[in-house]
Order: sequence, then C-alpha cells, then structure tokens
Amino acid sequence: MLRAQLLWFAIAFGMGALLPVQAGMNVRLRDALGSPYRASLVSFFLGTVALLVLVLLTRGETAEPKQAPWWAWVGGFIGATLVTGTVLLTPRLGAAALFAALVAGQLAAAALIDHFGLVGYPELPFSASRAVGIVLLLAGALLVLRR
Repeated sequence: MLRAQLLWFAIAFGMGALLPVQAGMNVRLRDALGSPYRASLVSFFLGTVALLVLVLLTRGETAEPKQAPWWAWVGGFIGATLVTGTVLLTPRLGAAALFAALVAGQLAAAALIDHFGLVGYPELPFSASRAVGIVLLLAGALLVLRR
C-alpha cells in the first residue's frame, strides 16, 4: 500500500511542478495578447479542446447521469479564478513566492475540508501534526516571500 501511495504522491508532485510552468506560459501569453483575461480564455479554450478530444476518444466510458449538488457545477469558475490570478500575480510575486502562498492556502483549506468532510471528502480529524505541518508550510511560504 505504501508503494502505491508513493507513486500517487510522485504523480501529484509532478503535476504540482507543472503549475508554475503553466503560470509562466500564461504570463507570456498575456504579454502577447495584451490582456490577462484573454490569456486565461485562450488557456481554458485549449484545455477544453484537449478534454473534448479525450471525451471523444473514451466514448465508451458513459454512465447514467446523476444529480449533482449545485456547488459541484461551479468548479470551473474556481479554475478560471486561479488561472487568471496566477497570470496577474506571477509578475508581482515571482513563481516561488506565489506558489508557496498557494500551497500554504491549499493545505490550510484542505485540512478544514478534511476535518468537516466538506464537498464530498471523507471526514479526517484535524490533528496536532497537521497543525504543525500547516504552520511550518506557512512559515516557509513567508520566508520564500522575503527577498
């Protein structure tokens, strides 16, 4: 079981490593298009095209649609906010400080989500070790912000 978890962790780590690359690419796109909103739109459009191709290629994976809660439908708005936010903040903070702050915010929110079992996650109680990890990550993010 530990080996599988390490594999999934490594995949997630690699995905996380792509985020500052994407932010830099989107900033260059903003420079070329003259607008952070146009750059975000192009990024989302190309992502939508890629997902459309994937859906068409995996047509056999159909299931009966189920009713989802209202909040399940608005995740795309959060994604658009994050992409546009990185386009706006990357030049102001730099990649390391921006993503240190993002990761610290993600971990703090994730710990609360786990504790209360929000948005479909199982309840995982908040612990002292999680609190220490969040404080250390936040401290590290603030250290990265210092130049």
